[in-house]
Amino acid sequence: MDALVDLWNWLRSAGLEALLIVLGAVLLARFVSWAGTRITDRIDATARESDALVRSEAAKHRHSLTQVVTWAAIVLVWSIAVFFVLERLGVPITGLVAPATVLGVGLGFGAQRVVGDVLAGFFLITERQYGFGDVVSIQVVGGWSPRPGRWRTSHCGSPGCAPSTVRS
Repeated sequence: MDALVDLWNWLRSAGLEALLIVLGAVLLARFVSWAGTRITDRIDATARESDALVRSEAAKHRHSLTQVVTWAAIVLVWSIAVFFVLERLGVPITGLVAPATVLGVGLGFGAQRVVGDVLAGFFLITERQYGFGDVVSIQVVGGWSPRPGRWRTSHCGSPGCAPSTVRS
């Protein structure tokens, strides 16, 4: 009987607080998503009202930047909500520092190329280094040959340059 009373008291205090935090995070994330959609719709409507056949670079930049900021805000809302829910549930946050560090290092090394590409794309868009619709060519300089034990490298960037094979 005491276990049921303890459970009931926990549900009325910490359990209810955790539920309210999750509900608040859902509402806040949906509001951020709604606001981001409204802003991008307004940018698109303004671009359609102009006489230009293609949207301007500034409109495209504002549209993509709004989407990035919306996504970052939603991630921030959920990260903070998870932190507060764990705190309400009695999980010691300081005990999660070491596992989070190991997980972060593992993900960092494992997804290094993906994270680098995402960050590079983000900075390309925000710093306006390239315009939308520009053709960007990416050339892999080295790679693993289908034959075991051989690396293929290219010593020049011209199309007529044949890759050389180097023994590993």
